[in-house]
Amino acid sequence: MNKAAVVIILITMLALFSAGAAAQTNSTNIDVDIIGVPEGVKAGGFNLKTETFTADVSQIEGAYVRITYNDIVVFGQFVEFRRNDNYLLVTGNVRVEQADMLLTGDQVEYFTELEKMIGSGNLKVTTDDAVVWADQMIYLRTEDKVDFLHNVTVEVSDAKLYGEHFVMLRAEEMMEFIGPFKGEFRRNEAE
Repeated sequence: MNKAAVVIILITMLALFSAGAAAQTNSTNIDVDIIGVPEGVKAGGFNLKTETFTADVSQIEGAYVRITYNDIVVFGQFVEFRRNDNYLLVTGNVRVEQADMLLTGDQVEYFTELEKMIGSGNLKVTTDDAVVWADQMIYLRTEDKVDFLHNVTVEVSDAKLYGEHFVMLRAEEMMEFIGPFKGEFRRNEAE
């Protein structure tokens, strides 16, 4: 499997987490922990009319929200899940951990009905084989496609690629470069 496919698979796992939250399956629990909040300080709530869960610890030093679903853990300082809109938002030092993947950034949104995830702000996706930096990422699960946009850098063991728009197509195990890009490839030296 090529390195681009590994990144796509791991991002898919985050999307499945959000889809699971929207589906509200009874077979798997989604655990939410609000950590580091002093006793007696409001950190979140659930609106029964709108069925919206929010947690905001952005003004509390050292506090964070942790969401765990199967083997995926998402951290942030602000979380909003609007069940009726099938929408999940996590902002503030966002960190998504999964066995072989780490995603960090400023914000992640997931639209469960559209199966669309948007990550933005200082994005970095790290796997065992590759690191991708970008200002924005749009993942469309139904198309098995991830667009990395603006100030994109893809680094693998023997190359570094730069551009404004890279598309990763999982099924084809392919990376496409849209518009201008440049790359640095290391030569294999015979020993």
